[in-house]
Amino acid sequence: MPRQSRKSQYKVEKEQVIFLLRSPKSKDFFVGHCSPQSLIPIFRQHWAGKRNYTDQCFTALKKEGIHPCLTVLEECVATDVKAYAHVVAWTKVFVDAGYTPLNHGNVLE
Repeated sequence: MPRQSRKSQYKVEKEQVIFLLRSPKSKDFFVGHCSPQSLIPIFRQHWAGKRNYTDQCFTALKKEGIHPCLTVLEECVATDVKAYAHVVAWTKVFVDAGYTPLNHGNVLE
């Protein structure tokens, strides 16, 4: 039987918000998770181009004075690993609907 990890990302449950950032001009989107208190600061970081994956798309929007659309998809109590599983599931929903994801790597695989 494999040994269980002792890392907090697998054990510590906390309030999580699964959110969607979408470009109003294209079908580009980003799904992420954070604590409810971090939602607005993280939105500002994405819009300012200080976060990976969304920096090019949302910086171009900022130059035009357009904000990305922020939508809270889900609120849950989960570990970081479980919250990421929700991000993957929501990303699949939007990819199947014809949108283009900005977060690549493990999310799409």
